[in-house]
Amino acid sequence: MISPLRVWRQRDLRVSFVVLKYVFPGPLLKAIIRPRVKGLERLAAEGPIILAPNHLSPFDPFLLSLVCPRRIVFLAKREYWEAPGIRGRLMRALFQSQGQISTIRGGTIGGLNAVDVSVANLEQGKVFGVFPEGTRGRPGLLYRGHTGVAQAAFRTGVPVHPVVITGTSEFSIGALLSGKLSGCTVEIGEPIAPPDGNVKSPKELHRFTKEVMARIAELGNLEIQETFSPGRAT
Repeated sequence: MISPLRVWRQRDLRVSFVVLKYVFPGPLLKAIIRPRVKGLERLAAEGPIILAPNHLSPFDPFLLSLVCPRRIVFLAKREYWEAPGIRGRLMRALFQSQGQISTIRGGTIGGLNAVDVSVANLEQGKVFGVFPEGTRGRPGLLYRGHTGVAQAAFRTGVPVHPVVITGTSEFSIGALLSGKLSGCTVEIGEPIAPPDGNVKSPKELHRFTKEVMARIAELGNLEIQETFSPGRAT
């Protein structure tokens, strides 16, 4: 386990991340929701990591940031950043401190492909979180994965950790503060190594993506769907 002092020495440090995680509200949220976590020992203390979780709610990136000792970079759709007024400013500050990057529909960030952004962060030794379903799904189900996670792994040689989240599908601020999310879980699986060499064929990308999704499903006893996630109402 990485100590707060070790976090201070990480290249991807933001002071706001350390404050939110170790001072407020991180300890309070942990006390309220009491998340159960397995597999943290499988994460390297340094160097690039790809995390590939299932996706149930907007709270998922924050839950992972709460329980993971290292700061995780995520891509987040721009709608989450554009709320008006004080609420919007607070949300943007929170997203930035937690390592989230705004992306528009279609997966671009400032004209750059989302995969290029993930590769750039991995080359800097960061932890990159990718929800391969692309959008939120439903409890007990795992929808078809997009190939972005495979492209990032192939281009960098970084292994992918399958991750399963449970208990966050009914997220709301009220549910969070009232303790209704108590007992949500995060389980991190063994890393899946990409094939040697810069393989780019669509067949290999789809094969590796299916392997990642199968490992997520196995880890969480989820039912694999052959279609992409239809998303959920916000």
